[in-house]
Amino acid sequence: MAGAITIRPARFADLDAIIALSRRTHAAHQARNPKDFDEPDGNAWHERALRAAFPRYLPNRRAADTLHLAECDGAFAGYLHFMPFFQGKGRAAQVLFVNVNDIGVTEPYQGRGIGRALLAALQEHLAGEHVPYIMATVWTGNEASQRLFETCGFVVSSRNFRLYPGDAPEGAARPVLRRPKPDRTGLVFVLLAAVFFAFFAVLAWLER
Repeated sequence: MAGAITIRPARFADLDAIIALSRRTHAAHQARNPKDFDEPDGNAWHERALRAAFPRYLPNRRAADTLHLAECDGAFAGYLHFMPFFQGKGRAAQVLFVNVNDIGVTEPYQGRGIGRALLAALQEHLAGEHVPYIMATVWTGNEASQRLFETCGFVVSSRNFRLYPGDAPEGAARPVLRRPKPDRTGLVFVLLAAVFFAFFAVLAWLER
């Protein structure tokens, strides 16, 4: 039976527990989809995003604006990290959508409504902010997350397909991965400027 669930903005003191859970979640994704999670820096991108949720100054005195933490009977049970995407700048900026970057529930509290409580709190947090929609990406094989979002009213709007070079069907043209050519425009400009300068330096020396 689920205990009392509390959702609150995460504090800097919660960051170690959140990152530890994020690493375990990433490891589970990597075991399920090794090709999609073969980044050389592992979970570093998500960890940087989690740290960036806190203010640069006085992080211990302020709560994160885009990182919510779930507690069950006072114990850490999960978190949700979200990010708004804007169009325009300054006061004219408008929110295009809010993306659920990451959501995780600790093992002892999975299946006890923590994820639903986090998503419900996010919707309540965004109420009145004129956000067109909330978006989330679920990786292949993660049926638990898919059921969670569908239960909370999310609908599938698109599917991503990937073809890796070694997985093309027999006889089919395989994708060729090319490294983009370096832009040497700047180098050419510097060389031309050097030649131009040397030419006039020689002329000036000859006119002495």
